[in-house]
Amino acid sequence: MTLSARKLEKLLDSKGFLIKRIYAMHGLIVYVEAMCASTADSFLLYIPSAYEIKVEDGDNVHRMKYVEVSQDGTLAENYAGEPDNFGMEEEYAQVDLANAKPTDENFEEQLHENYNHPLALKDVTKQDTEELRDIFRQLKRLRFCVAGIKYKIAILFRNYLCCIKRDDTLEGYRVSNLPKKDGRVMLVSIDLEAFYEKSNSLAVDVRTVREGIYRVMDKNQTKHSHNLRLMFDQRNDITAYSQAIATKKQHLATYIAHLDSLMDRLAEKEKQTIEQIVHIQDKHNTPSLSGLQSDISKSHEVSRFETQLTKISDIKQEIVQHLVDLRHRHEVLTLKVDKIFFETSIMLDAILKHMSALEILI
Repeated sequence: MTLSARKLEKLLDSKGFLIKRIYAMHGLIVYVEAMCASTADSFLLYIPSAYEIKVEDGDNVHRMKYVEVSQDGTLAENYAGEPDNFGMEEEYAQVDLANAKPTDENFEEQLHENYNHPLALKDVTKQDTEELRDIFRQLKRLRFCVAGIKYKIAILFRNYLCCIKRDDTLEGYRVSNLPKKDGRVMLVSIDLEAFYEKSNSLAVDVRTVREGIYRVMDKNQTKHSHNLRLMFDQRNDITAYSQAIATKKQHLATYIAHLDSLMDRLAEKEKQTIEQIVHIQDKHNTPSLSGLQSDISKSHEVSRFETQLTKISDIKQEIVQHLVDLRHRHEVLTLKVDKIFFETSIMLDAILKHMSALEILI
């Protein structure tokens, strides 16, 4: 179906909305950023591909290019620390528009997870890639607020537009000729078909969705602040745990050293016993001591030392078993603790850097 940009502008104007920007690809309108004349609230109007609305270049027309996206909403680069969706539903509640009014503050907190769709980025600066990664992660959280309703969310950042689509998947665009302002701008979006249905209540709905999402984020700010305070209150426990583990490792190391020393003494005793047996055999092999009596005496003496060798061998086997077990426990403990403390240090460093960024906002 082919429409005209002029007709679209007239339609918006008749409903009390003004066009601020047009976002286009291949000469066709994809999004229109409009503003409600009576409330000054801005929103995005998505034009489905079924409606081909051509547009010429102009001051408020901005060309877009796709930013490649992977299927789970994460960047293609191998970033660590991507959060699970488990439990996220409990933090980001769906906004209920059923009985929404401009002053209505009751929003049903029921969450849904409707999608699994990947994102990848190419030809983007490292700094922008980091920021876009965070934006898409934020959209993954916020999509629970708008799951199941016709209104979705988009975030405008510098010359990038990152959106939750109608099917709750994510998409990103690089936009030309946008004023490069720092900071993110959240826009409520709706598609053209839903716009026809909701045009009479759109201004109220846009504000309701935005305020509902603000309420969710305010609630989560309080919750996260409380959780962070509890974590930092436990910082003294880290020192205590570290000292206790160091003591445990020292005990294991001391025990291992003791058994190693015991093994050395047993080896020396074993060597001396073998030398005694050789000496006895050499002594009784001389011609002057040959005979039955000598053989009986040699047998008794050798048997006594061989019994000692058997006892030494049994003790050594038992010690070896203990050493294997102790060394294994020491290695497992040492490697596990090294992993935990290294990763914790990295995460805490990131936390402290993020927390220091809050000072700029105050």
